[in-house]
Amino acid sequence: MTSAALKILGAVLIGFAYFISSLMIAIGSFTGKSRRRRLSRNVSFFARFALRLLVVRVRVRSRSRLPKAPAGRLIVSNHLSSLDILVLASLMPVVFITSVELRRSGLPGLFALAAGSLFVERQRAIALRGEITTISRAITQGFSVVLFPEGTSSDGSGVQPFKNALFDAAIRAGAEVLPLCIRYSKANGKKITIGDGHAVFYHGIPFLRHVRTILALQTLEAEVAVLERIPAGTVGSRKKMASLLHKAISEAYHR
Repeated sequence: MTSAALKILGAVLIGFAYFISSLMIAIGSFTGKSRRRRLSRNVSFFARFALRLLVVRVRVRSRSRLPKAPAGRLIVSNHLSSLDILVLASLMPVVFITSVELRRSGLPGLFALAAGSLFVERQRAIALRGEITTISRAITQGFSVVLFPEGTSSDGSGVQPFKNALFDAAIRAGAEVLPLCIRYSKANGKKITIGDGHAVFYHGIPFLRHVRTILALQTLEAEVAVLERIPAGTVGSRKKMASLLHKAISEAYHR
């Protein structure tokens, strides 16, 4: 059996085990908060297994800045690939903010549901206030909530402009913001150059084609730079917060 075939088989087995364990948590006698906490831990557990299967090595720069204990915060990151979910979840239990459109997208939507994700309807401004309240509540309940403020994955050439509306959730919750910068540095031992359109970047291509590309890789190296936190209450404007975070993450990406 080829390496790619073994990866596919392993991915199917891990995915099956992930769904079964998520289903057991979902139907268990847990409150909404307890259920989401268990689901986030479940994702973190399986993310580490999945990265080993895919032979993805994750290097963390300034690891000492990562939180030592669970607490409510907003984590802000750039978005390059479907692997970003596994990379970030492998570092700590988190809850992801994603779109309602993803929930309706078949297999990716099922994975997001099984992770206890928070879904937002990006195209409807009228729903925004309630969504900010939901995210803020999750933060005050002690969850580390991940936001990809670009609103989509990029082609790897840089960090796209940030949509700032959901930053209000951190301001309303009085929570710190932790910026992270993801980069994919090597594939099969060869350096990935920023802007070369490497297929690891999930931008403008069908999901299954993207997955096949990842499964075909022999090795992949990812880097996560943990940047300086923005303490609670130090930035009162969502626009200013978005600007500060975009500058910090963009500079780290091109460093």
